[in-house]
Amino acid sequence: MPEIEDIPIPKDSGSSGLQKESSKKQTLVKAQPFSSNEVVNALEGIAASNTRSLGGEVGSALLAASMKQLAQDNHRLRQENTKLDEKNQHQQQELETARTRAAVLQERLIGYGKNKHLRNFGIAVGIGLLGIGINLGRQEWGFLAVTSLVAGALLTLLSWFSGPDGDIK
Repeated sequence: MPEIEDIPIPKDSGSSGLQKESSKKQTLVKAQPFSSNEVVNALEGIAASNTRSLGGEVGSALLAASMKQLAQDNHRLRQENTKLDEKNQHQQQELETARTRAAVLQERLIGYGKNKHLRNFGIAVGIGLLGIGINLGRQEWGFLAVTSLVAGALLTLLSWFSGPDGDIK
């Protein structure tokens, strides 16, 4: 690339260097970028500058501040809405889990009631076989006595411990 040796001087820069300071002194209002209400800040700025006109730049400043405030409110409300939506989805999942658990436990309860009579019958027959085995064992410890004792003990134990399963998660 060829290097430019001299920086060109513009012919008409719009500045002659003869500018003078204005005789009207205006007070500047510091911007408060993290303030909570932009409309109030704009009105305070207008009041501080002693402006008597509400048109032109003042109207634009009010409109811009109002729109900025509305945009900030909209953004904040959208974030709150997103958080509430996530919380709602989490609670819906918990509700479905609780409904499923309740349905499973209800079916177990119904099954427990239906099987209760069968278990009670098994316990009664098992105890009866144990009694027969003990009575036969008093006379003679033969195959029938031992078989009756073992079958009665197994039937009684299985009937006692054949209840519903453990807890549902």
